[in-house]
Amino acid sequence: HDYSSITEGLQNAAYGDTLLIDDGDYSTVSGEIYPIRLREGISIIREDSDKYPRIIGDGNSTVFLAQGFSDFNTILDGLLIQDGAGYTFKNSHCGGGICLLDVNLTVINCIFSNNHAWLGGGIFGFNSNSRIQECIILKNNSISWGGGICWYYGSGGYFKNCVVSNNNSNSSGGGICCKFSSPIFLNATIVGNKSDREGNGLYCGSSTVFFFNSILWGNGMDVFVDSGFSPSFVHCNIGNGYQKGVRGNISSPPMFEDWRNGDFSLRSDSPCIDRGADIGLPFDGQAPDIGAFESSWEGVQPFLTPREAVVGPSGDFASISEGLWSCSSGSTLHLSPGVFSTNTGETYPLVNNGISILPQIPGSQPIIQGDGNHSVMIYSCADRQISTVIQNLVIRGGSNKYGGGMRVYYAPLRIDSVRFENNIAANYGGGLICYGSEALITNCFFNNNRGLFSGGGVSCANADNSTFWNCTFSNNTAETGGGMDLNGIGVKIYNCIFWEDTCFTEINNSGRIIADVNYCIVQGGWWHGNNLIDADPLFVDGPSGDVHLQAGSPAINAGT
Repeated sequence: HDYSSITEGLQNAAYGDTLLIDDGDYSTVSGEIYPIRLREGISIIREDSDKYPRIIGDGNSTVFLAQGFSDFNTILDGLLIQDGAGYTFKNSHCGGGICLLDVNLTVINCIFSNNHAWLGGGIFGFNSNSRIQECIILKNNSISWGGGICWYYGSGGYFKNCVVSNNNSNSSGGGICCKFSSPIFLNATIVGNKSDREGNGLYCGSSTVFFFNSILWGNGMDVFVDSGFSPSFVHCNIGNGYQKGVRGNISSPPMFEDWRNGDFSLRSDSPCIDRGADIGLPFDGQAPDIGAFESSWEGVQPFLTPREAVVGPSGDFASISEGLWSCSSGSTLHLSPGVFSTNTGETYPLVNNGISILPQIPGSQPIIQGDGNHSVMIYSCADRQISTVIQNLVIRGGSNKYGGGMRVYYAPLRIDSVRFENNIAANYGGGLICYGSEALITNCFFNNNRGLFSGGGVSCANADNSTFWNCTFSNNTAETGGGMDLNGIGVKIYNCIFWEDTCFTEINNSGRIIADVNYCIVQGGWWHGNNLIDADPLFVDGPSGDVHLQAGSPAINAGT
């Protein structure tokens, strides 16, 4: 071979040259110097079209850096790009896999995996109109915006036939973050991404974004618009009902061949087949398919309708995860008695887009045991006509920056008779966090949860408007607001007990509007509401979690 490393090849190549990359591993061991700086007019293409040469970063810098030129004939094609850590730009580490600054080029058929950065774990674009085609952005992480992709300030261009999956953001935009940008996504598949805050699939702020024939499914909150124009979706399948029925959009399980193992091609019964719009790309069948991969199966399937299904060893689905992925909004999953965990096939967080979860046997209380690394469940549903209930469960063992047990995003939901216990949040909402939602939470017990900053039991944030009836908060821990942290606009609390939570105050009101707390027992008192009591509720055995009331309890007959 002419050169032992890509770095050496770029140093010696001239405009119009192409570097053919042999199969194998390229790293500092083989002579790479990071970041590998792409040069205008020099293409880097794999030699064997059946193999992906691995470009392994050094864990300290971005893998590829392109800056200050416009030439779409500069092509990066057919590489596996991993273990990058971002390029320092405007005081942030940007683009773990590739950082595109004031540049226009073409990236084709590359895999960006296991990269991390502050902004754009896999890909970062600043004032870039690059063309990203047939790429897989998988298992990347960002500290701030855009676990998979951060498309920033003045960036446009397009992403065509790309998969964005299983990326994570410690802030917002688990899959994609668009800020002050205007990209176009053509036949994208955006599934299974996570974030600690908003926009697990897509976070859009002050941007004009267009999606055609794309799938956004199984991300929890598939779409979040912070400011500016709402994204435009045309013939897309969006999991939580966002823009359902508008411009040909649907909201039905996409029915992938093997989503657990990363096969996002469409099964023959997928509602995405022949449901796309003709935008000039090649297609089989009567019309284009929705998603990154065109199916060879021809024929139109009816939309899936809500269904009743049993989850358990002899049920319709072996795991809750499988049921949530396979059922449409408005469905109900009935859990058989027992414990559901990673041992039974659960993948956390459980992403719920409008599906009720109830016990199969009345009086039983199935346990959902988290993995200690993620929230147990994320709930988001844009279709407000759906009445979803989570009832008679135990949710425990979850851990996340926000909402260790459960996160509810901007959606109506009823949570009834659920026991939240032993969950942890690094910031707010050890047991539960509600963002801008309209949840009705009744007869729930929040026990031994921990919010390291505030809201050991519950946190209500981002103009939340939830209502709590007949709930008990005990043995929860936080620096302040051991029972509850309130930053909503209309949170209402009735007939609840806040007692023996370890904290500075049982309730912390961090918002501008003071919550209504009425007919409640609050240890240490509360200064806004009616018929409030500060007296021992006389639990049978509070430290052990038995909060039934003894005879003579001041809580008896004291509610409304």
